[in-house]
Amino acid sequence: MRYDILNIANCRYDRKDTQSFLVAIPAIAIECEVHSPQDDELDVYEETALKFISIGFSLAGVANALNASETFIEEIYANLESDQFIRKTAGNPWELTDKGIEYLKGIVKDRPSDQAVYGYFFVNPIKKDILPFFYKGNLDQAPLFQRKDPDVFPEKITIEGNEENTFPNIHVKNSELKKAFSAFIKCNNILKRRDNDEISHEEAQSEISALSIFEDEFQDLDSFDEAESFIDTPITKSENEKESISRGPQLVKKLSSRQKNIYLTVKITIDPSLPEGYKITSPFNMKNIDEKYYLRQMQWLKEQSNVFLGESRLGDYLKKEIVKLCRDFDKNRMAFDSFALAHMPHLYSKKEQFRQLYDDISYSYGAMQRNPGLHEQKNIVRDLGSDVVENLLNRFFVDYENRQLNSIANNAKYDLKQPRIFLENLLSKTFLFDRDIERWSIEFIKTALSHLTKSYGNGALEKLANLLIANYYNPTKYTKLFLEADNVSEMFKQAMELNRIRNLVSHDKGKKFSYNDYLTYTDNIFSFADGLVAIFERN
Repeated sequence: MRYDILNIANCRYDRKDTQSFLVAIPAIAIECEVHSPQDDELDVYEETALKFISIGFSLAGVANALNASETFIEEIYANLESDQFIRKTAGNPWELTDKGIEYLKGIVKDRPSDQAVYGYFFVNPIKKDILPFFYKGNLDQAPLFQRKDPDVFPEKITIEGNEENTFPNIHVKNSELKKAFSAFIKCNNILKRRDNDEISHEEAQSEISALSIFEDEFQDLDSFDEAESFIDTPITKSENEKESISRGPQLVKKLSSRQKNIYLTVKITIDPSLPEGYKITSPFNMKNIDEKYYLRQMQWLKEQSNVFLGESRLGDYLKKEIVKLCRDFDKNRMAFDSFALAHMPHLYSKKEQFRQLYDDISYSYGAMQRNPGLHEQKNIVRDLGSDVVENLLNRFFVDYENRQLNSIANNAKYDLKQPRIFLENLLSKTFLFDRDIERWSIEFIKTALSHLTKSYGNGALEKLANLLIANYYNPTKYTKLFLEADNVSEMFKQAMELNRIRNLVSHDKGKKFSYNDYLTYTDNIFSFADGLVAIFERN
């Protein structure tokens, strides 16, 4: 079956723009008759003030809560009073009228005008959300994406590449359609104010984000669930009759026509300077004041393992495109998530498991973007050394009980009486070479062992020595994975260099810390950390 790709927002492909590509997102169009509500709709500030008044906030309290001047709030109160949403009697605080109470309950929104408009709402068939847009008129007359060049035809988002499975037969409740229509009206009013230069584009986006109807979309991604208002099977006659019962005229009425399965065109632009690594245009002609809503929709879709773009998982495709652009992107402009995706892919994929580590590196990365002076560079190296390198090395010891560490230390101290054999034995269970530890003196090893049970070693180098010793006497899965890895020799070399530079900022003796040392450290620390995370990722 052929599904049309609509281009309502008139997205255009530009061959010179190598950072952008067009995508076709699936949508189910539901034909409806709508009646615009009477002019009782409040703007976001008026509605918020009304809510605060309903729970007893004073005028000063509302001003403080909205971070606005009392003069501005007084104007809002005057509008609400003139429209009979609130009243004030002598000696009493402001209170809601019956009309104000009805508004907050949503009753007033059920009072439509007499003028009917026909058109379509759109449902995301994968996430099961009704999009906050109403298309007026015949959808068959909507602009289609022109297939002038097959090479730039939008790739389709589907369920595992299967279009038939992407478009289930759905039923949508009228109550949910009314919410979507209310959202559209509010968005449209904000757009008008933006077009009249009453507010800026950024303020328009901010107001849309603040609307209560969108609050679920701007929560953490984990809060996204399929809407309970949908079912994927036809409803029964009794259910249909039950839903058609209304207390009064309907603001939105579904028509009996069959659902239309179509695609909507959007443009995705890869931009590593953004926290998400990309941005997305709105599929509708709303001048992108609602683009953050569709960005959240796309973020949810990319987290689903069964959502594909063309023949690839959507999440994998976006990651690949971000990494591709990161290679030549100015690190000083790159958002941390994009940087981590490109340079620490193992940590990025396990950032929830390593949340504290991820946040610590993010903090230091932020400091790196502020053109730090020599003193700040030292602090960055010091923080990364303790919060990242030593923190990760400590993880290798958490499987040991204290008595086991005591036994390991005692056995090692005894065997050190024959140092040459001792060192040969340590290396025998690893892929390391003599040259990797040739600078380790017996005194250094004894000192490291003295710290084994307390801190696993003072500094990264002592921790590495104790890790090698613990692996010989009582190996764990992780010590073996690390020390028997093909790249362990290179990892040790990196660790030695990182430790050398770390010592320069900890001790004032000898060679001074330089800008080149800072560059060397920051060029190596992230790949080293990701290499260690890769060991634990195999759990």
